[in-house]
Amino acid sequence: MKKTVFCFLFAAFLLVASGCSHQDALYLYVLPRSAVSADMSDADIAAHALKSGRLALEGSDLTGVQWDTQRYEIREDTPVGSGSAETGGSALLKTTDADLFVWVLNGRAVYAGGFAPGSSSAATPRVPFIRDENRRIFRIETDDRYGKDRRFDRRLYGFFERQGLLRTELSE
Repeated sequence: MKKTVFCFLFAAFLLVASGCSHQDALYLYVLPRSAVSADMSDADIAAHALKSGRLALEGSDLTGVQWDTQRYEIREDTPVGSGSAETGGSALLKTTDADLFVWVLNGRAVYAGGFAPGSSSAATPRVPFIRDENRRIFRIETDDRYGKDRRFDRRLYGFFERQGLLRTELSE
């Protein structure tokens, strides 16, 4: 009897300990639009991004998130690229308008999107899309004409809340 109780308590302890040690991991991966077919789901895109995409951003690279306006501030020491409105994409994340992004939280896709089109581009942007706002802030925008707004995912909100990243204002 004592052995059974001990085993039960030990199993319960392991279960609680493993639950407490769970670490949130958020990543933003980038891959070329040409590497993705139109019939791929966000989960398929995420699996492909994990294998052959470029890690553009980790949750720890963010210093603040203004959730209601979908503005994201990157740490001052995070290296950023350069670009312009003519070329599209994101200078902060070193992308072009021919790239896609996917948020991956704890190994699972949250949603995928595109990047702001260049001023000379006639292509319809994949929504939602990332647009640079200034040298440390980007925002995620959408256009309701092209589908449902997926930006306000509760799992992402929970991550940002647990990490203490939610802000009413960003520094820039």
